[in-house]
Amino acid sequence: KQWYQRRVAITDGHLSETENIRLQLNKQERLTELYNNNCDEYQGKIKDLTTAVTEMQMMLKKSQEENLSLEEHCNDEIAKHVTVTKELECKVATMQNELDNANDLILSSRKSGVSPNSSQLDVSQLSATAV
Repeated sequence: KQWYQRRVAITDGHLSETENIRLQLNKQERLTELYNNNCDEYQGKIKDLTTAVTEMQMMLKKSQEENLSLEEHCNDEIAKHVTVTKELECKVATMQNELDNANDLILSSRKSGVSPNSSQLDVSQLSATAV
C-alpha cells in the first residue's frame, strides 16, 4: 500500500510537472508570437520610413535642380535687363546731347539775329527746353 501511494504521489508529481511545462511552453509560444508580430510590425514601419526618406530625397534633388534652373533663368534675365538698361541709357544720353545741341543752336541763332526764311523753321518762335 505504501508502494502504491508513493507511486501515485510520483505520478501526480510528474503530471503536475508536465502541466507546468505545458503552461511554460504555451507562455513561451505566446511570447514568441507577440515578438514575431511586433517584429513584422516594426519591419513594416521601417519599410514605410525608408520609402518616405527615398521620396523626400527625390523631391529634394528635384527641387535643387529646379532651383538651379530658376537661378540660371534669373541670371539671364538680369543680364538682359542690364543690356537693355545700358542701351536705353545710351539712347537717352544721345537724345540729351541732341537736345542740348538744338537748344544751343536756337540760342546762338537768337543771339546772331538770323531771320528765318520761308523754308526754315521760325526759330524766334522756339524756346530752349533743356532743363
